[in-house]
Amino acid sequence: LEGRFNVVDLAHQYFLALREVWLVAHPRFRDRGLSFGKFNRRYQEAFKALRNTAERLCAAQHGILPIRQYVSVSEDGTPSLGGERESHTIRVMTFNMLSQGLNDMFSYQFVVLPRGRGDFLRWDIREEMIVEEIHRWDPHAVCLQEVDLDPALHGRLRQRLEAGGRFTCTRVSQRKHSSKD
Repeated sequence: LEGRFNVVDLAHQYFLALREVWLVAHPRFRDRGLSFGKFNRRYQEAFKALRNTAERLCAAQHGILPIRQYVSVSEDGTPSLGGERESHTIRVMTFNMLSQGLNDMFSYQFVVLPRGRGDFLRWDIREEMIVEEIHRWDPHAVCLQEVDLDPALHGRLRQRLEAGGRFTCTRVSQRKHSSKD
């Protein structure tokens, strides 16, 4: 098992080195007559190969996100961390899910493979953590950002959130007309 961690550490080092190469090359892609997509494609293929290798060697396990404290606001607008839950309060949760499309396009910004953790930003791992986090806080309303429009990605999430009648999912707006989230 120790040898597996060494390979994951090596993948992590290559990932960080590739990120540095990307950061140096990025400002000049237009000077070379490239679109961002064309410039970025090769880097994303390399990042994806590193992520997949690390994941095969040391699969990610979902875990519970760190506890956050609610901030209660009194009628005069004074915040307090007392956490009192009165019968007339409404708990609203907002959650940036990081769409898979953006995760794939900008993985050099998001993915750092900590020793022995694997690729925790894979959708199947994130989805499990998101559902658990929403259920743990038991909000009255949830606003999700960066929800993929691809039914294969968000369909199961929607089913899990709507199970038991606790939530009704409604799509309100698309970020941009050309966006996939």
